Amino acid sequence: MSSLDNKTLLKLFLGSVMGGYGYNPYELRSPIPKEVAFDVDKYGLTVKIDTVRYYLNEAKLLLPPPAWYEAVTGRKVDMK
Repeated sequence: MSSLDNKTLLKLFLGSVMGGYGYNPYELRSPIPKEVAFDVDKYGLTVKIDTVRYYLNEAKLLLPPPAWYEAVTGRKVDMK
């Protein structure tokens, strides 16, 4: 798989988790990785919570700055 394919999959994953679970990529702690791992497991596709967290962190590196997120979503970014 090419680097471009990896970036595209990371973007699709992050966008899905943000849209489907309300994930805020700028929060330092989130219950969402656990929810994602649980939901994936329901379909027999077991994945560890740490693996979900790892790929979310990789995908976050592709995001624009927090000001963009606030403007688009209307949600305040709290970096605490």
